Amino acid sequence: MKNIFNILLIFMALISKALASGFATPRAPNSSSIITVSQRYNDDVNACFGNSDDACFQYDTAVTPDTLVLGVGADSKNFIICDKADINTDWNKALSSNPTMCIQSSTEASTTARICLADNATDGLITTDSGDINMVPNGGDVNVTGNVVVPNANAFKSVSFGNLSWIADGTIRFADAAGTVGSSFIYNTGSFLMRNFANSAYQNVVALDFNSTQGALTAGTMAYPNQNYMVKGLNKFTWTNAMVTALGASTTGDISVATLPAKTVVTNAYIVIGTAETALTSLTVAIGRTGATYLDYITASNAKAAANTVYGDASAERGTNLTGYDLPSYTGTTVVNAHFISGVENLSTAVACTGIVYLETMRMP
Repeated sequence: MKNIFNILLIFMALISKALASGFATPRAPNSSSIITVSQRYNDDVNACFGNSDDACFQYDTAVTPDTLVLGVGADSKNFIICDKADINTDWNKALSSNPTMCIQSSTEASTTARICLADNATDGLITTDSGDINMVPNGGDVNVTGNVVVPNANAFKSVSFGNLSWIADGTIRFADAAGTVGSSFIYNTGSFLMRNFANSAYQNVVALDFNSTQGALTAGTMAYPNQNYMVKGLNKFTWTNAMVTALGASTTGDISVATLPAKTVVTNAYIVIGTAETALTSLTVAIGRTGATYLDYITASNAKAAANTVYGDASAERGTNLTGYDLPSYTGTTVVNAHFISGVENLSTAVACTGIVYLETMRMP
C-alpha cells in the first residue's frame, strides 16, 4: 500500500513539473488552450487539425529546398482566409478538384464574395465565385511578360483596358472557345501590328493594312502581295445647328464632312436627320465631292423633315457618283462637303438643324 502511495506521489510530481514547464493546461473539447512558450515541430513532423488529421502543416525536408507545406483535407481541398469573427460561418465553398486558397470578403451576408487561387495541372487559375477581378496597382502598371489570350465572346463578358502596354515583342491574341488563335496583336520594334489569322503576315494597325487568307483569291501569273485586303469601313459624322448658323448671312453654305485619302473608294453614303429645322421656310442638305452644288453622293434633301428621316436608301436620293465604286483620286486627297441651301432666310437664323452623315469607304492597297 505504501508503494502504491509513493507511485502516485511521483506521478503527481511529474504532472506538476510538466505544467510548470509551460505545457498547455488541459481544457474541455472545442475550448481554448493557452500556450505561454514557443512550440517547435521538428523537420517532417505534422501539426494537424481535425479529428482525423484532416489538414496538416509540415516543414518538409523531402522537397528542395526545405519548405513549409500545408496539406489541405480531401473533404474540400480548400483553404479559406476570413475575418476571425466569421470563422464559424458556412462559406459553402464546394469541393475543389485541386488544392485551392480563397480569401473571403468581410461581407458575411455574401458567402460567394471571394477570390481563389488554384492550378488545374495545366494552367494557374485566379477565379471569383461572384463579382469581377480588378487589378489596381499602386504604381499604375500591370506587367504581363507572356501572351494574353482572350477567348471568344461566348466565353466571357468583356475585357476593359485603361493604359495598355506591352513589353517589346509581346503578343495579345484572340482565340475561339476551343483555344484556336484567330487574331493577334503585337508590339514589335516601335510598330503596333495585327494579323487576322494565325497564318497571315503581321500588318501595321496604324495604316489599317489588314489581310486575310480566308476568302482570298488564287493567284495566277501575277504577284499577289495583298491577299483579301480588309479595309472597308463605315464612318459616322455629325453636324450641329451651330455649324449651320456659322455659315452666316447667306442662303447657301458648305460644311466639310471629311477628307478622303488617296486610293479611297466611296461605296455608300447616307444622311439621317437629327432634329428638324423649324425657323427657316425651307432648307435642304446635299452630300458630295463635286462643287459647287455637292450633290453627287446624296441629292438635295429636306432638312426640315422629321427626326430619323434617312436619305440615300432610295435610288432617287442617290447622286450621280454614288455608284458603289467611286474613286475620286488614286494619288491625291478629296474633300467631301455637306451643301446647305435655304430658300428664303439666311442660314445664320437656323435654330434646330442637326444631323448625321454616314460614309462607307474602302481603301485600295
